[in-house]
Amino acid sequence: MAAVFYCIRQIRCVGELLAAHGLVRRGFPFQTQPPAAKMKDTPIATKMLIGALVLAASLAPVRGDILYSAFYNNSTIEKFTSGGVGSTFANSGISGPQDIAFDSAGNLYVASYNNNTIVKFTSGGVSSVFASGGSLSNPCGLAFDSAGNLYVANAGGNTLEKFTTGGVGSLFASSGLSHPCDLAFDSAGNLYVADYSSNTIEKFTSGGAGSVFANSGLSNPRGLAFDAAGNLFVANYGGSTIEKFTSGGSGSVFASSGVSSPVGLAFDSAGNLYAGNAGNSTIEKFTSGVGSTFASGLAGQGCLAFTDNTGHPLALPPSAAPEPSPCFALAFGVAIFLGFRRRQGSFGSTQTLNERPWNRELASSRLA
Repeated sequence: MAAVFYCIRQIRCVGELLAAHGLVRRGFPFQTQPPAAKMKDTPIATKMLIGALVLAASLAPVRGDILYSAFYNNSTIEKFTSGGVGSTFANSGISGPQDIAFDSAGNLYVASYNNNTIVKFTSGGVSSVFASGGSLSNPCGLAFDSAGNLYVANAGGNTLEKFTTGGVGSLFASSGLSHPCDLAFDSAGNLYVADYSSNTIEKFTSGGAGSVFANSGLSNPRGLAFDAAGNLFVANYGGSTIEKFTSGGSGSVFASSGVSSPVGLAFDSAGNLYAGNAGNSTIEKFTSGVGSTFASGLAGQGCLAFTDNTGHPLALPPSAAPEPSPCFALAFGVAIFLGFRRRQGSFGSTQTLNERPWNRELASSRLA
C-alpha cells in the first residue's frame, strides 16, 4: 500500500508542475485534452509525455524499512529486513553498544558504553571514531537535532554533551540528571531524556533549560520514541511495560503483554512500534497496540533505529512521504523537453500549441 501511494505522489507531483507551466490541464490524474477528445487525436508528444510519467511511477523505489539494533552482550550491530531476517552490520571498534542513531546522510553512530567512544559507520559498514575520551563517560543515549548536532547522554558523568558535525564537544546540560539513558527530540526541538535512576523523563529546551516532563508509572526508563501525533512512548525497563505520554505529560500503559525489560523503541514508517526486550532477547512489534514477535533468539538487546531501504533514516514516525525520486527528475525533464517541442510544432504536428482547438478553449477559459 505504501508503494501505491508513493507512485501516486510521483505522478501528482509531475502533473502539478506541468499544469503550472500550462502543458496540461489540472485534474486527477490530469488531462492533456478535454474529456470528449479522442485518444487518436492526442499528439504523439503528449502520448510520450504520459508514457514517461507512467514509467517514472513504475520505477519509483518501494521504500521498505530496515531495522538496526545494538546488542550489548556481543558488541554487534544487527540489521533486520522487514520480514525479520537479521544479519551482522558491524562489530568493529565497539564495546557494549548502548544506543544508535542515524544522521541525515545515513551514517550510523554508536554509543560504545564500555570504551567511552562514539563510533561512526558509513552505510557500507566502514567505521571511524567520531569522539572519544574527554567528556565521555559511559555514553548511553544518542540523538540528532535538526541542525545535525549530536547529543550524547553520559550515564557515568550524569551530563548531556553536544557535538557539532565536526566532532567538537561541549556541555549541554547536567542539572537534574541521574544516569541518563535514551534521548529523543520532539518536533519543536525540545530534548527528552530517560533518566534511569531517578525514574523520570526530563525535558530540555534548545537553550538547555530543564524540567521534569513525567515521573508517574516509571521504573528505570530506558528507550524513548515519538509517534506522529507527538505522543512519547517510554520503555519502562524496571516495570516491563511500555508507557505512553501525551504532549501534556499525561501517562498511561500502552503495552505490558509481550514486554520483558524493554530497552529500545522505534517506529517504522507505517506507525508500528518495535520494542527491544532485554529480558527474553526478542524484538516485539506492536500494531495498533497488538503485539507479535518480530525476531527472537537474540544476543540480549539494545536500542533500535530504522532507515528506509535507500539508507535514509526515518524521521518522526511515521515518516513524511518520501521525496521525489531520481525517476521523478528524469520524467519531469523529459516532460519539459516534450512540452517545449510541442510548442515548436514538432513531432509530426504542424499546429502550434495555441492553434489546436482544445488549447484555444483552454486559453479562452483562462482569460475569462
